[in-house]
Amino acid sequence: MIKENEDIRDGFFDDLLKKFKKNKKVFFLTADQGTFKLQEFIEFDQKRVINVGISEQHLISFASGLASAGNIVYVYAISSFLILRAFEQIKVDLVFNNPNVKIIGMGTGFCYSQDGPTHHSLEDISVLRPYSNINIFTPSNSITSELISNIIYKNTGLDYIRLDKGRFDYNGIYGKTKHLDNLVVLKKGNYTNCIISCGVILNTVFKNYFDRENLQIIDIYKSNSITDKTINFLSKFKKIITIEENIVNSSIGSILESHLTNSKVKIIKIGASSLVNYEYGSRDYLIDKIILNEKNKKEIDNFLNLSIN
Repeated sequence: MIKENEDIRDGFFDDLLKKFKKNKKVFFLTADQGTFKLQEFIEFDQKRVINVGISEQHLISFASGLASAGNIVYVYAISSFLILRAFEQIKVDLVFNNPNVKIIGMGTGFCYSQDGPTHHSLEDISVLRPYSNINIFTPSNSITSELISNIIYKNTGLDYIRLDKGRFDYNGIYGKTKHLDNLVVLKKGNYTNCIISCGVILNTVFKNYFDRENLQIIDIYKSNSITDKTINFLSKFKKIITIEENIVNSSIGSILESHLTNSKVKIIKIGASSLVNYEYGSRDYLIDKIILNEKNKKEIDNFLNLSIN
């Protein structure tokens, strides 16, 4: 079994490689995007590993055709280019036909921070959320990425995986905490308030807020198709804060807000306020500058009625 502090990609690709070896109908397509595990796929069966070159539109159409012949097709490319450049093909070839295609968008949020705004992927959820037949998943560590790999393999329709990179330690919590539908609840006990997050930024949330009193931390690894069970669970909180590496008004926070309109839950959403961002630097720098800056931290503390002195 994968360990919690292994690379996010390893949890996903190690599991996928097992399925690739067992099932000859599994194909792996890439738009010239590499991964450490790719060579192992090629060495086992290079005919089912196809690099279409830097042509994301072709990648999606090719995948749709392969899937229509009864195959399970995984496509892999940088998220910002895959979702936006190939959006028409995703809509026409995938959404309208609902083939068994798994879209792996590598590098969401500020993952490729040093490459600048062209590589930032802050609007992918907002672009795809109108399509109810695309399941959107965001792993926060190797355990949830392995879990997601198993979930999407069993699904015969469309999935989008917002894959990332890095090793993140949650003190072993993921190996012993409970999973609820599309959620992982990180703290035991009953709480009045909670922070909901996902992906790499969750580790920053964990470090900053895990020890706060009366504050639950929740990892929402599936961000659309919210079930009644999830809504009933979240409705028990008085205050919810969503913190995400996305455009704040059209992503996870707004999805949850739309489902909780009839409840008494108060919600604030923390994220990137605009796509117009010309900041360069490390991922931690951009998160501190744009998302968890002093202004937003004060808003969180004021919302929770905590002292900020």
